Amino acid sequence: MENDPYMTAAFGAELLLLFLAAFGELIRRRLPLAEAAAYGWIISLMFAAFFAEISFLGPVLQNPWLSLLFRIAEIGGWIGAGVLILFRLRKNLDGAVWTILRFLREHRFAGLMGIGWLVLGKYAFEASPGAIIGFAAYLSIGFATYALSRRYAWPPTALTVAMIILTLPRLVLQTPTPGGEVVSAAAALFCLLAIYRSVEEPRILDLALLFVGIPFSIRGNPSGGIFPLILVLLSGVLLYRRHGGALWKLMVIDNWPILLAASIPAIIFWRTWHLFSAKIVQHSDGLAGAGANLLRYLFQSAHFTLPMDRLFEWMFDFRITGFLNGLYKKTVSPLLGGAGAAVPFDLVWFPAADTTWFGPFGFLLILPALLFGLFRGHRRLKAIAVALAGYVWIIGLTASWERTNGAFFTIFFVCAGVEAAFLLPPWRLTRRGRRWIQALCLLLFFYSLFSLWSKPVTELLPLS
Repeated sequence: MENDPYMTAAFGAELLLLFLAAFGELIRRRLPLAEAAAYGWIISLMFAAFFAEISFLGPVLQNPWLSLLFRIAEIGGWIGAGVLILFRLRKNLDGAVWTILRFLREHRFAGLMGIGWLVLGKYAFEASPGAIIGFAAYLSIGFATYALSRRYAWPPTALTVAMIILTLPRLVLQTPTPGGEVVSAAAALFCLLAIYRSVEEPRILDLALLFVGIPFSIRGNPSGGIFPLILVLLSGVLLYRRHGGALWKLMVIDNWPILLAASIPAIIFWRTWHLFSAKIVQHSDGLAGAGANLLRYLFQSAHFTLPMDRLFEWMFDFRITGFLNGLYKKTVSPLLGGAGAAVPFDLVWFPAADTTWFGPFGFLLILPALLFGLFRGHRRLKAIAVALAGYVWIIGLTASWERTNGAFFTIFFVCAGVEAAFLLPPWRLTRRGRRWIQALCLLLFFYSLFSLWSKPVTELLPLS
């Protein structure tokens, strides 16, 4: 169906209205700016998804009184958002806007990246309302990554880590597509932020948002309910170990009306998850297939992009992809053959949204940071590293390898960004080092944007 620009513009305006209302209210509650922005975007997406997914409940809406009740609630939500903006937003938003502008002036690489955001937003607007959802989720990932990184790093380093995550090629290329891969990653990171805030100081707001956010992270999740269940276990372990069970029991008893209200969208998100998630193509090769798949994913994560491959071929008559494919055929293939794979393994660095991976920073920084956090990090970082490692193991054990399996790892690399902040303290990453990394992030970001802009041209390039 051809995109209707008026419908897309109307939906974008509605989503922005919800965000401004939520953001202004959260700033009034004295949340840090980055946390308020990350929360605000996901809250607006959850509100929009809640009323959209009610229509999939079928028999429920056959009752005219229930249907009328839902419509009244939806209209009341829009009116409430408008009231918040009219009476509270201005005085709460002025300071936030000036803070953002001052921050971008002090960190000019981030300001240049903001120009790229306008281009990315343009592609989202031209695609569909679903692509606008992806762009909102993309912005939430940036703010949430910065907010979590500030727990372990100073603002310049936290900004650098946020830029690294926001310039991962697959994340950029997936953002203007109507799929929900970026949304599920943003919702999972939102849940990690809610867990951190709940561990630091128990609040019913964060607990209720976590309660709704976990089932919302199933939306568009290619792994189905695997990662949301991991989030349930992770939150249970961290919250119980930090505060014990008595405090949470008392909080639930004292605030049961709020949690009861939160249970309505949570139940609907659980109820409709199968409508927004693809089924996993499973293999039956057991541990051998899992080991082979993990090695394949390791080879795929060494993604230094197509321009670097062509540059090495031009300068040294040497292709990195050829070397890695040859290394795989000499090491993994003789031992494990095609175990766990649906198709023969072939490494390709083609900048397409469904097959591309996560760039050089995913391999050279995020994976080492995850291992460093696993062995040297604080308890929360170790718990996150264990959860992410368990998720990768389950994917390797269940899903057959295909070129498009990068979809399973968007959540992994996005949620592992906080580990990179712990790896890069000031004595390891100097000011000059930060500038170099930020400059490389910009190059990678605009390369991904160019891949979007020149899609008809890049589709004609040879794959190997």
